[in-house]
Amino acid sequence: MRANFFTSVHARAVAFLGLLIVVIAVGEAVYKIVEENSVSIGFSFFILPLAVIFLALSLVIEYLARIAAALDRRAAPARPEGGS
Repeated sequence: MRANFFTSVHARAVAFLGLLIVVIAVGEAVYKIVEENSVSIGFSFFILPLAVIFLALSLVIEYLARIAAALDRRAAPARPEGGS
């Protein structure tokens, strides 16, 4: 169960990085529009797919963590009913 916790933490960290990249890309686009009165999408075309990759990777890690947790519960020995 402990390994599943760390895998879940890794998935959340990767998702956070993806969201951080999205915030940076949007901030850069807003800066270009407001300060320079121009729209430059070259940087966004590079950075937004990178953010999507990070978010997709976080979903895959989270899904694998759930599968591992289910297999962990399935492989756990059954507890005896009456004794201690």
